[in-house]
Amino acid sequence: MGANKLGRGWWIVSMVLLVFAVGCGGEDPDPLEPIPFEEDEPDAGHTDDVVESDVEEDVFIPDGPVDGVGDNCPNISNPDQADRDRDGVGDECDHFPYYYDPSNPEDVEILLESEGGPNNDQFDAQAHWLLDLPYIVQGQVSQPGEVDYYAFEIDEPTNLLVHLEALSSSIWPGMVIVGDSPSNDGYQVAVLSDGNGQDTVRDVHLPLPGRYFVVMSDFRNLTDQSPAGGPGYDYRMSLSTPPLPAGESITLPTPRKVVPYTGEPVVFSVDVDGEDALRVQAAGSPENQNSVIFPAIHILDGDTGEMLAYTLEAQVDQTTLRNELTLKLGHSVKRVDVVVHAHTVIGTNNLIIDMEARDQPTDLETFEEPRDSREDHLLWMRPGTFVDATIGPPRVITDTSLDGDEDYFLYYGEPGQVLNVEIEPHEGGLMVPEVDIGTIWLFTGFEFFSSWHSSLGANAAGEPGSISGLVTANRRGEVVIRVRHRGNAFASLPVGGPKYGYEIRVHEVGVSPEVIESVPANIPVILDAGEQGLYEIPFEEGHQYRIEYNGGFSRSLELIDRETWQVVESTTTSFSFMPAADRDYLVAIRDTSGNAVTAEDNIVMMIDEVAVDATAITAPHREFGQVEEGAAGSWWRVSVDSNQRYAVNLVGENEDGNSFEFDVFDANSLAVLVESREGFAVFDSGSSQELYVNVKAGAGPVTQPVDFGLSISLVEPVEFSGPDTETVELVDGVEPYFFTVEQSGGGLVVMEVDAPAGEAVWTQIVDDSFSTVVEERKGSIVGRAQSSGGEVLGVVIPRGWDGQSWDVDVDVLTIGVEEAQELESDEATVEEPVAIQQWPSSFQGTLVYGEDRRFAMDLEAGDRIWIFSAANGPTSPTAINPDLDLYSPGDAFFTSDWSSGEGNFPALQRIEIDETGEWSVELRLWSSSSEPGDFALYFLRE
Repeated sequence: MGANKLGRGWWIVSMVLLVFAVGCGGEDPDPLEPIPFEEDEPDAGHTDDVVESDVEEDVFIPDGPVDGVGDNCPNISNPDQADRDRDGVGDECDHFPYYYDPSNPEDVEILLESEGGPNNDQFDAQAHWLLDLPYIVQGQVSQPGEVDYYAFEIDEPTNLLVHLEALSSSIWPGMVIVGDSPSNDGYQVAVLSDGNGQDTVRDVHLPLPGRYFVVMSDFRNLTDQSPAGGPGYDYRMSLSTPPLPAGESITLPTPRKVVPYTGEPVVFSVDVDGEDALRVQAAGSPENQNSVIFPAIHILDGDTGEMLAYTLEAQVDQTTLRNELTLKLGHSVKRVDVVVHAHTVIGTNNLIIDMEARDQPTDLETFEEPRDSREDHLLWMRPGTFVDATIGPPRVITDTSLDGDEDYFLYYGEPGQVLNVEIEPHEGGLMVPEVDIGTIWLFTGFEFFSSWHSSLGANAAGEPGSISGLVTANRRGEVVIRVRHRGNAFASLPVGGPKYGYEIRVHEVGVSPEVIESVPANIPVILDAGEQGLYEIPFEEGHQYRIEYNGGFSRSLELIDRETWQVVESTTTSFSFMPAADRDYLVAIRDTSGNAVTAEDNIVMMIDEVAVDATAITAPHREFGQVEEGAAGSWWRVSVDSNQRYAVNLVGENEDGNSFEFDVFDANSLAVLVESREGFAVFDSGSSQELYVNVKAGAGPVTQPVDFGLSISLVEPVEFSGPDTETVELVDGVEPYFFTVEQSGGGLVVMEVDAPAGEAVWTQIVDDSFSTVVEERKGSIVGRAQSSGGEVLGVVIPRGWDGQSWDVDVDVLTIGVEEAQELESDEATVEEPVAIQQWPSSFQGTLVYGEDRRFAMDLEAGDRIWIFSAANGPTSPTAINPDLDLYSPGDAFFTSDWSSGEGNFPALQRIEIDETGEWSVELRLWSSSSEPGDFALYFLRE
């Protein structure tokens, strides 16, 4: 919760762009022929005859002088009986023919974009535009490049009818639907019109429950073309939930199907009684050079409607536009519904669909080693089977590069199974096994392996390795097991051959979690390499819970519904949630690097119930309190104003000297607004009117009550014109002091805080969106504001906790880049120091070891100057480590600074001049190991 999923999910734009490139590339190529499928093995019952499917044909009563019984438009002649939204009301008499509503209302509520609040970023979509299906929204791409976000939630596989209307000839409507929950993350569909001013109607089938984002804009904004938008770029979109079209009933074997794709899903009801497995292939056959289709395959249980297997867009081979799926059936499945539609479609296309029954290997059979391409993989391994294989010799990729051999095995995983994979190197062999569980995807014609569980397996040659992983509902189906020699993972000279032989076995292990009887609970975590820890917890409806662990970067935490095997939440640190019903859940913990977790690692998972009797307060608020003994910490339920910026400041130490942490989240949805491990954070309340604030110890549960100070304050900054000085009364442990400085065209901000000796003060300078901390330290601060004509926010943060009041002086000096004299880079050498004749001045250049920069200044006693530098251009603030020295008249050393500026940059800051004459500054790299880099040096005088 709270993560920027479109920071993660904006790869959809590149996918849409790729589709556009595939669909529109080339000059006058021959029309593509239907794509033949390669057969893995002969099948006597399969034929290559191509027949036209009649799945799209409608059965209707022809209209006569008086429309007959069963006519979907009794009072209007419509011989074709067309009913695009399949609501039983024909298009000719349907007031909204592309919006599923069997009641056929004359009016439907149309939401205006402005009615729900801002929707131009993903988090506003969560707060303001989580809409209930079905709905119709009318909006505008109001400026070039703008993207509008909406959201909805589903709790089962859902067919969605999308209608995009261009309300003017300017807009080229485009939409991408993106899964935004752990259960559907990675699932996406694009709905794109064919050009400016054109509408489009499409069904998309969403196989997985959870929240989805609707990313709505002009097509050109989704594909990084010239930005489009402005007055007249108006659109209307409707989303409704009609049933799937009736499926054509077929029995295997069946001829290949060639079906024109009209925007409706193609559905087949397939008799699979007695079959071991079903393999489905689908390919898009474009009609011309400007058309393309990425097929999607979903297989549902024909009796229960349960989703059995599905494909993602990244599994489409974008060279052949082909997708495939193999499903192990089992004795309980008698009939399946095969749904084929499009992840993305442009222009006019056919779908070519092949289905065949497949046989499984016999139990306890020993197989020879698989080869490396997907077509040569084992169909799957069954419980108890094993393979005797070898990591073969390195393969030549180019004349100058080698590739280490990797072996892949297929296995079918049912939700609720724990798969245990064991690797045993041959006796006396050199193999150090590494094993992963994941999925093979296809991208631009190439396979790549995506791991969702990995283990290093062993640390020495000949040691066995193993891995175990729980199959969840969104990972069911074809599981890929990858085996390789550990040393080959990133080796420039990989190895392999007869001494790298091994045996692989796969077992199904029952789910045997550790049962947690009650919460709050503190659970020590100890895991073998490759092992997944499982914990069963009974949660109650209407209660709110918090789960976290002091894991680290290489570990993951998942919450899984014990009944449906859906992943409810997935994170690396912590999350909060409210169960929809009294139900048992599993918490799964694993080390993603495959290492063991020992008692010495001191990893503890904490499960708390969010206190329903949390102390009720209204912001702004301050108090001094105690974190109580145990895991839960202290809870506040805070009333706030919506769409306001608040700051939380927390100070104090526990008995071990570790600082405290806090989390802030919406009190109703438990969506996390901020997680602070530093004791201070600024956040926007969004649509929230009540928040939870949870204060806890940073190093785990405390063993006795500990004092702390907490403040929750509105961010109401004072405006500084700069240079300026303000005396502020601070109460330590309470409200920070905020100020803003207006910057024109970017620039720099210098702040010095003069606090009484011994008082703890932090200072920050951040950009206008409060997203980037330019500099943070105790006392004086120098930073380059990364704004462009906006406001720069400065903060003075009291860090004591005993509630004492004291005064601080805040001095602020600003400089706009265009106000400074720019010094010539080739003049700044040790031999010829550059004379600073105008204040302020700036110098930009590249610093190389052995090449010093020197500057001369005529100053008078009593002058106060500032000298500081910052990383410039693409150089990282930590990539270059210089030394900055100041010399008084007569070239006498006065002072030096080598580590107190931005990153590793020097900053002499404010200096009181005590002697009249020529002063000089020298800048150099202090070590030959320092990397060259671009920098900027600034000279200011008060």
